[in-house]
Amino acid sequence: GANPDLLTQWATGSQYDVVLMHLGTNDCWSPGAVPDLQSVIDAFSIIIDAFRATNPNVIVFVAQIIPLNPANCTTCEPRVVQLNGMIPAFAVSKGTAASPVYVANIHAAFDGLAYTPNSTYSTDGAHPTPAGSQLMADAWYAALAAKGIP
Repeated sequence: GANPDLLTQWATGSQYDVVLMHLGTNDCWSPGAVPDLQSVIDAFSIIIDAFRATNPNVIVFVAQIIPLNPANCTTCEPRVVQLNGMIPAFAVSKGTAASPVYVANIHAAFDGLAYTPNSTYSTDGAHPTPAGSQLMADAWYAALAAKGIP
């Protein structure tokens, strides 16, 4: 992205045992443009490789990202659904016995709830409010706990 040096900083600055990735929102948020969602998945692979270079046993959780319903983009949420649909196959293909890649369905935390501008969970249909952030945190915790990582 705009700051590729940050990845190197994050991945090599410390040895991480667990990495949580919630990426792709800005790629899906492009009114009028059609993003290349495969390039997002390819970027996930680059990120995981960078963390594995420091710790070959890193455990990675890739989020199926939260809803995206800003007022100016009626095609954003369908793109999120498409991206989220690509993530399970990616996780299977990228995971190894030493460094598994798990899917965390963070999107499901919002199923049936309004995630639109001026709602309980989002002020703009993109960024979570504190209540939305709590739903995300609970979903991340559940994903970690399901794999025995407290």
